[in-house]
Amino acid sequence: MIIEDLFEPELALWEAFPAARPVDLPGTSVRAAVIARMLLGARERLPGHTPGMHLSGARIIGRLDLSYAEVQHPLILTECDFEEAPVFTGARTGLVDLAALRR
Repeated sequence: MIIEDLFEPELALWEAFPAARPVDLPGTSVRAAVIARMLLGARERLPGHTPGMHLSGARIIGRLDLSYAEVQHPLILTECDFEEAPVFTGARTGLVDLAALRR
């Protein structure tokens, strides 16, 4: 993934992901493909930190499709609005918390 292709809110997620820092983006759009790429290893680890996605309030554009993927990082999406229902068919995951999702 090329950082220059990320929109500003996605760049905030990119920066927060290596340390699993929460990002609050109320009403802001984030592409599902960007989330998937980070969860599948596009973002390098930082020594001494556990990466993860902790996003609140965003509108997820496109389909978050993690079918048959092995997701080793936590995925916490709170009060996010999905354009399309996420797909986890056959995926192996750790923590997935889709608390209070809006669809």
